[in-house]
Amino acid sequence: MTRGERGGAQVLGMDVLGRYRCHFRLEAGVLALDARSGTEPGHQFVRGPRGHAYLDVHWPGVTARACWDTGAGATVVDHAFWLSHPELFEQVGTSTGTDANGDRAETPLLLMAGPVIGHRAFERHKAVAVDLARVNATLEHPMDLILGYPLIRQADWLFDFPARRWAMTR
Repeated sequence: MTRGERGGAQVLGMDVLGRYRCHFRLEAGVLALDARSGTEPGHQFVRGPRGHAYLDVHWPGVTARACWDTGAGATVVDHAFWLSHPELFEQVGTSTGTDANGDRAETPLLLMAGPVIGHRAFERHKAVAVDLARVNATLEHPMDLILGYPLIRQADWLFDFPARRWAMTR
């Protein structure tokens, strides 16, 4: 998430959330700050310069670095990663999407095999392939994926942003 205007609405961003231990219970529509859930966040994550969390995502024999982004309406797969691991994806069409700058582009629409994140298996779901090379060239830790809301909402997530640790609570 970023702070500022998006479609006229204010968005609560990592500049604020990154100061807290956040429990994201998206199915319930709840974001609890500094709440104790009975679960301690045991997994470490890399925190990017803009505050985003980067997690490892796994399939048999394949590991990817993914940015966790509730503001992404779909999971985004780097085009090169898709082509390097065709066994993980099935192309099912194309999709027209709009990026954060308002630019529209037609992209391959994929069914992505369900990954494992932090010992939890996720369901197969739709994703789009986008060339992330330009963005990755500016990052200290390049990413293979941007985990979008359709995947993220399959679990409840506890992020202790200051400690750079996370867990799933559902």
